[in-house]
Amino acid sequence: MLRHIVQGMFHRIGFDVHRRADQELPYIQPIECAAERFQFWIASQHTRDWWGRPQVPMNAEVASLQALCSPGSVVLDVGAHHGFFSVLFARWAGPRGHIHAFEASAPNALVLDANVALNRLTNCTCTYAAVSNEPGQIQMNGEAVSGHPTGGPYVPQVTLDDYCTTVGIEHVDLLKIDVEGFEGQVLLGSQRILATRPKIALEIHLDDLARFGHSVDTVLALLPRDDYTGEFMIRPDWERLSPWEGRGSLPAQGVVNVFLRPRA
Repeated sequence: MLRHIVQGMFHRIGFDVHRRADQELPYIQPIECAAERFQFWIASQHTRDWWGRPQVPMNAEVASLQALCSPGSVVLDVGAHHGFFSVLFARWAGPRGHIHAFEASAPNALVLDANVALNRLTNCTCTYAAVSNEPGQIQMNGEAVSGHPTGGPYVPQVTLDDYCTTVGIEHVDLLKIDVEGFEGQVLLGSQRILATRPKIALEIHLDDLARFGHSVDTVLALLPRDDYTGEFMIRPDWERLSPWEGRGSLPAQGVVNVFLRPRA
């Protein structure tokens, strides 16, 4: 019954639900990753390629995020997509922790909600909104925020500082950001949160920052620079981590994942 309800929702919002010889989309995939076993809705070919198999390997990204999310953690998962890491964060943080997952794409937010419900994650709250530097509305272009008018739908826009004040979050243990070049706006609206010195997992889309009026230097200037240490990973190499040394660590283009923690 749940399968047919979710399939109907996907059809109504225009999600590409089609039939393949091996498996019909969407479908539920049992997954094991980082010693966690859970069920997961595979709702697109994109996610099928990433997670549509029983064993998802422990690569450098998964291992780094697990190391940053300890039991009892309060996690802000900005750009949660279909909730793969939200599910893992909820398992790693446990009942004393809480995951606040944000997703700006309506189809993705639907799948995120479905995966949280499927896994009965009572320690995960989902918010359908773009995270930015000011409240209001913002236009989407597919799965990403648009840098210019596109005719795409408008979605709610929130800041993390305002959100945390509203729901009563005084301290964040882990801030994870994956927003396709919109990193600067998210960080601008998170300065009170950043002042509490959370652990940070930041995906930097170097080629897309300029679309939103930012550069590598302006984004890095918004991060806490004192008493932090960490590693980074240059995609598409998902296995190798190197010590983080700031701006000089970054390539000229591509996507980089940075994992930072405050020094004890």
